[in-house]
Amino acid sequence: MSAETLDKTGTMDKVDLKTLISVTADTIAAHADELTALDQAIGDGDHGLNMKRGFEAVRAEAEGFAAKPLPEALKAIGTKLVMTVGGASGPLFGTLFMALGKEISAEPDRASLATAFGKAIEAGKRPCSTCCSQCMTPCCRERPGRKSLTPPTGQPTPPCR
Repeated sequence: MSAETLDKTGTMDKVDLKTLISVTADTIAAHADELTALDQAIGDGDHGLNMKRGFEAVRAEAEGFAAKPLPEALKAIGTKLVMTVGGASGPLFGTLFMALGKEISAEPDRASLATAFGKAIEAGKRPCSTCCSQCMTPCCRERPGRKSLTPPTGQPTPPCR
């Protein structure tokens, strides 16, 4: 997928979506060790492996996802991530994709895409009872076995609401 394709047509076709899935899975895989190292500083150190596993599962079904209208494809990708990533990241990233699928039109323009993405990020910020330890807006409750509740910035994370 290239910026030129999207600039000329304004839409994403099946090939673009399959390419985007592949590039995303490649990028996650290439940075899995880095994601794991970051997670080791504040958690159990499985984030990179979990994300890689989830996006490889998405890649394995790319043909089926790409055959769906964009909103349905994003919701299905979100569901797949919830089911395969594990930990708090599965629900977090799954929610991001599912919310994006609910907010986006089948043929979004740049402005509506930005709005939909913003709303999807807001959906991921809402703390929930099972996965609030690694939200996009960090919030943590002290739990046995956690290495630290202070991120690398040195600022403690706020408590869950």
